[in-house]
Amino acid sequence: MTLKSLDFRACESLQTLPELPLSLENLDVRGCEALQSLPKLPFSLKILEATECESLLTLPELPPSLKILDVNGCKSLQFLPHLPQSIEILDIRGCESLETIQEFPLSLEILDTELCTSLQTFPKLPSSLKTLEATVCESLQTLPELPWSLQTLNVQHCSSLQNLPELPISLKTLNVSFCQSLESLPKLPLSLETLDVSGCISIQTLPKLPLSLKALNAKDCESLKTALFPSTTVEQLKENRKWLLFWNCLNLDEHSLLSIGLNARINVMKFANHHLSSPNHDDLENYNDYDDKYGFYQAGYMYPGSSILEWLENKTTEDYLVIDLSSHAFSHRLGFIFCFILGQCEETEMFEKLEVNLIVSDGDGEGQKDSVGMYIDIGSWTIESDHVCVIYDQRCSEMLNKRAKIQTRLKIQVSIQTSDTGTTILSNPALKGFGVSPVSISAYKSFIQQMGFHDSMFQFHQSN
Repeated sequence: MTLKSLDFRACESLQTLPELPLSLENLDVRGCEALQSLPKLPFSLKILEATECESLLTLPELPPSLKILDVNGCKSLQFLPHLPQSIEILDIRGCESLETIQEFPLSLEILDTELCTSLQTFPKLPSSLKTLEATVCESLQTLPELPWSLQTLNVQHCSSLQNLPELPISLKTLNVSFCQSLESLPKLPLSLETLDVSGCISIQTLPKLPLSLKALNAKDCESLKTALFPSTTVEQLKENRKWLLFWNCLNLDEHSLLSIGLNARINVMKFANHHLSSPNHDDLENYNDYDDKYGFYQAGYMYPGSSILEWLENKTTEDYLVIDLSSHAFSHRLGFIFCFILGQCEETEMFEKLEVNLIVSDGDGEGQKDSVGMYIDIGSWTIESDHVCVIYDQRCSEMLNKRAKIQTRLKIQVSIQTSDTGTTILSNPALKGFGVSPVSISAYKSFIQQMGFHDSMFQFHQSN
């Protein structure tokens, strides 16, 4: 019988290891805080896990069969030996003393350098790399040329990073949040699905957003003035956008704000139509995982503004309104798009989300009262000014649709509060008004025809 795995996890007093068997494939010494060195590693070794070995000063020569090297949290490790070309995953998170890396293996697919605070540059990145996580690398000033295979680039909290190289066409996720020295972004690839630039206080303009983009977080971009969107409805209808967050972007110009509002109408209605066209979603029991996955059931836009959107059928500056659904009586299924106007709010601690609670009764406020909640992501200390929140929530729409089948006049009362990552209620931000519009499949089709006519008129005037 040959020994293939050895597990010394959390042996906190272990300082040395005996000679290792030649057949060994997996060595786990995670949490061995007193371990200062490792013996010669066998040629057969494929996985070395040495997380949180805080006293480990050096590594021995690495065998040519090694595929995974994890030295996360090895704070005393000052350099890496030659890395064999076989390595596919390299995790050096929290190696605070590591200043340089000589060369990356050609087979490397995942690289994580989070909290390598002394690391200033990277060597050439291999063409096989798919994921680069380099968060909180505070000394990192530049990135090398990015390989065309890269799908995820995360450099959040790299405070010295001033620019990005050309982005590869394969990139799907880009996170540059809190890169406070970053002044601009290169052209965004057509494959990009998620973009996070929150806290990038020096960025003034966002490049044109690709049609593939599903979510944009631009929270707290205090210098941001311009966000570019496609000029025609036809182009915007090709989008699959669900989330655009412009919390506290108070310097956005008027043209950008109008473009965001139109883009919100198009994409939120498109999301609602997709929901209404899908079978087996009319049972509230389908949303048992809502608290954990509410973002999956929503589309939403948040941006500075103090006016309820004009196209909404029902509007109020109170915390309640009565809606008449008699004109929608022949619609088999209704969804409901909401718009909330939120006033300034400041907290002593970070609040993760807004909790919106709706109490629904008949038009006179009598009879059976049903309640349903929805969450709105924010993740901030403050709402610095009035903001517009446009949102479609599937669970909320299902409850209202059930009531609409038995009553054509409904009273909707709204309350909003902030909460942290747990269940602690922090405050009740000012609700300065809200609006709601029922939407059906036929209403969506009419809207698309209307927007197509608008595009035709626009192009006619442009050509003359």
